[in-house]
Amino acid sequence: MSRLRPRTPFLLSLCPLLGLGGCSDQPTTFGETKAYTARERSVDWNADHKTRLMLRDAAGQTPATPQEKVSITAKVPEGWEELPARQFRDASWRVSGSEAECALLASVRGGVRGNVDRWCEQFGAARLSDSQLENLPKAELLGMPAKLVEIEGSFQGHSGWKLVGLITDSDPQATLKFTGPGDTVMQNLDKFLALARSLKVGGAVNRTTPPTPSASNAPATGGAAPTEQPATGYTGDLPAGWKQLPSQPARFRDAIFGVPGGDGDCSLCAAVGGGVRMNLDRWTQQFGLPPISDDTLAKAPQHPLLGKPARLVELVGTFKDRADQMMLALITEGNQVSTFKFTGPKAVVSAEKQHFLELAASLRQGQGVVEMPTTPADTAPQLPPGHGPVTMPVAPAAPRFEATVPTGWQPVARSRKELHHSFGADGEVYVDALGGDLRQLLDIWRGEIGQAPIADTEFAALPKTTLLGGDAVQLDLTGTFDSSSGKHIDSARMLVVARRDGDMNVFVKLVGDAAVVAAQEPAFSTFCSSLRRKP
Repeated sequence: MSRLRPRTPFLLSLCPLLGLGGCSDQPTTFGETKAYTARERSVDWNADHKTRLMLRDAAGQTPATPQEKVSITAKVPEGWEELPARQFRDASWRVSGSEAECALLASVRGGVRGNVDRWCEQFGAARLSDSQLENLPKAELLGMPAKLVEIEGSFQGHSGWKLVGLITDSDPQATLKFTGPGDTVMQNLDKFLALARSLKVGGAVNRTTPPTPSASNAPATGGAAPTEQPATGYTGDLPAGWKQLPSQPARFRDAIFGVPGGDGDCSLCAAVGGGVRMNLDRWTQQFGLPPISDDTLAKAPQHPLLGKPARLVELVGTFKDRADQMMLALITEGNQVSTFKFTGPKAVVSAEKQHFLELAASLRQGQGVVEMPTTPADTAPQLPPGHGPVTMPVAPAAPRFEATVPTGWQPVARSRKELHHSFGADGEVYVDALGGDLRQLLDIWRGEIGQAPIADTEFAALPKTTLLGGDAVQLDLTGTFDSSSGKHIDSARMLVVARRDGDMNVFVKLVGDAAVVAAQEPAFSTFCSSLRRKP
């Protein structure tokens, strides 16, 4: 049986790179090309809220003491009650006396498409088309643009249930989901939207207000005092025409600066995980460029950033479907890096390069004078006239697979999953095909059972088997199962067989009480072996 080979970036084309001498002050410029690069960093599902949101205290460190955990603040609607936070839920509420619950997840991967597809799957609803997804009503969540999704169908054995969800267009995403009986959800829709508008990332408990910077540290903003202005965490000496904007910690932006003309994005992240390599790979992927080699990076010029040396790189290419874009990026060394990035049209970024480097050298902790945006953050979702539920048909698509179903497995009615069966009290098994990166799916499944994201060595060492005539990997995990749909099993075991099949990931997943799953292991193996495509 062949082993699964780790993915290697494959360059479709490569423009010449401008090599640099060790003492050169000229950054490396990467021309437009196309590449498939490494996956973006994963979420540590077991980290506390402060670590997952990448928020820091006044000393720039993530506190380890329990009393300094970051809270999510909200105005709880009348008739609702707050629930304890748990895995996959940074904050939870329930409509008192009902089964309708609302849950916030402040940082999750998978993209808008992947998460919405998963919600549809949970409700046995058809997948939204690209047009439906693009034209969803707009809203706001935690200060970020979001889409408003409405799905109805059968959820965990309950018919006539409904989901109303908000998901941001950020990376990673934030989600707020309201799930319950359809009538209850619709009666509380206005309260859900009001809750969403009130959500804010709170400061640390018992945190004192940061001191006002001394005159020697005051930013060059015409001598204005920072009275009654929101704390930014970091500030700097503003070049002519630049301005400081409110920070967005939930989006990993500890300081944000507006540039002359407004056509550019400049932000500081004082501490982010993933190390140098993973962050650089993510940036080059965003520009459609090949990875930066270690040798090229070592020759890149160094500039100061928050008291540490940082490498300067330049990227030129297509960014967010806009051609002729450019990024200046400074990044420090270590597993936790500091980054300062300036992205925009090449003409704008090139003209302001020296000002960017001067601002980077002056960055420091402190409270700057912030120019507040003209649009209030508490804007209500803009629903189109006559907006009604975005109702999805419950009937699943035509089956793609068939298999020999073991004795004792019971079919699950009205499920979008294929060959969906139950066994025992809580057990279920099904076949499905999802897009995205297979390794990210493995991390999601591991997170459901309390396991950390898979390491490179673990991924390479996964047991191999055959599924649908091709090589597949196997997962066998035990622990406490908490799915994002709310299913909970204290002592659980999960078996997964998955393979990449074209542009989709086909998999068979079984989960249930560990003792019951042990008895079902031979049946699961037989089921996977018999899986075949329908003619």
